[in-house]
Amino acid sequence: GNKSSVELQPYDHHFAITETIIIIFYYMKQDERMAIRDRLISLLTAGMPVHLDSNHSDVRRAGMVVAEILTQFLEVGSELKFEYEDTTDTLRLKSLLEGY
Repeated sequence: GNKSSVELQPYDHHFAITETIIIIFYYMKQDERMAIRDRLISLLTAGMPVHLDSNHSDVRRAGMVVAEILTQFLEVGSELKFEYEDTTDTLRLKSLLEGY
């Protein structure tokens, strides 16, 4: 994860990238996800601390939601669940999974 890129880009831009990541994962077939699973877990474990350490609460929450969703998609074992207050943005991210 690159802390500078997360901290310096506008939140709206970050949120759009976040939505895109979730949508891509939603439409990937499970065998496609599993084919790149190890690389994705590596990227997730590098990027998650950058988001969790962010000074911006919206970035932290978005990182938590993405981590919860991606660990579900990647079947990493026990369910990852953070404690945070839902916002319009977190609810929007979660709504991208309706029907999954």
